[in-house]
This record gives sequence, C-alpha cells and structure tokens, in this order.
Amino acid sequence: MTTSSKTEGEKLVLRAMAEVEFTPTATVDTAFNGTLLRSKKWLSAYVAVLRRKGFREPTQYEAPDNTHFTFGDGQKKKPLTAVWLPMFMKNRMIYRKAQVIAGSLPLLLGIEMLIEGNAEIKLGRKVLLLDGEEMNIHMNKDSHIAIDIAPTDCLLYTSPSPRDQRGSRMPSS
Repeated sequence: MTTSSKTEGEKLVLRAMAEVEFTPTATVDTAFNGTLLRSKKWLSAYVAVLRRKGFREPTQYEAPDNTHFTFGDGQKKKPLTAVWLPMFMKNRMIYRKAQVIAGSLPLLLGIEMLIEGNAEIKLGRKVLLLDGEEMNIHMNKDSHIAIDIAPTDCLLYTSPSPRDQRGSRMPSS
C-alpha cells in the first residue's frame, strides 16, 4: 500500500536539505518602498540558524504596521506580524524592525532602510556601506545585490539587546 504522505525520515531529510540550502542573506531592493520585509518561512529558517549559533531569544514580536504591500504582479499582502530582527554586520549586531508576510519571500532591505542607514553601494569594490559599516555584497540567485546577515564566529561589538535599548528606534518590552 502506498501513501502520499511523507514518512518522518523523509520529512527530516527535506528539513535538513532546506537548512543546507538556506543562506541568511538580505536582498537589497530599492524598488521596495519600506524598511524590511520578509516571509514567515524565511524568518523561521533564520531563527533556526540563530538558535544553532547560541541565541536563545533572537527576535521580539509585536503587532504589525497597519499597511499592505503591493508587489510587481499587483498582488497585495498585509503583514502578519512585525519582528525586531538582529542583523549581523561585519563587526557588530543591529536590530531592525521588519514586517512579516505569508509566503517564501527572502529578507528585503528596502529604500527606507537604505536611506535611514545612509547607505552607499560601491559596485566596483563590491561593498555596501550601511550605518557606517562596510559589508561585502554578492549577487544572489535572482541577480539581485545581497548581503550576509548571519553572525560570524567572531563578533567584535554587539549593540544592546532590544530590552536594553532606551530612546532608540526600537520600543522597550
């Protein structure tokens, strides 16, 4: 008798393959008129990476902004939630608020965040300057500029956690 449902072993293999294929990067999207946006699927994979690297509570959730996002194909989506997400730059960690939508969209760095972070893209040197930090850029599989945001083994400076920040762009909890 055959069944269309996957066995637990097959599910584990598929999950492991997805983890290997998942690279915690952010796509620079100047057409996105927002700060940060990502899908619930991307967020779950990123949180798993952070937990494997020792972060117990890597994100803080809050109510989403009262907005919707319109995509190139005309599709509109409302955010499910908002989350304060740690992003690891070369020498430090920063928290940024991002809206979470349904689907499999990767993390997008929108024009508002780029302006807010006084960003400069230097294609000849393959770097993005964001918040005074120089980050290496590469092209992702869709030929968009992308940056790695996962923690490295050596993090020289860590900004305050969301709970420790006062008077910043992030609310205290």
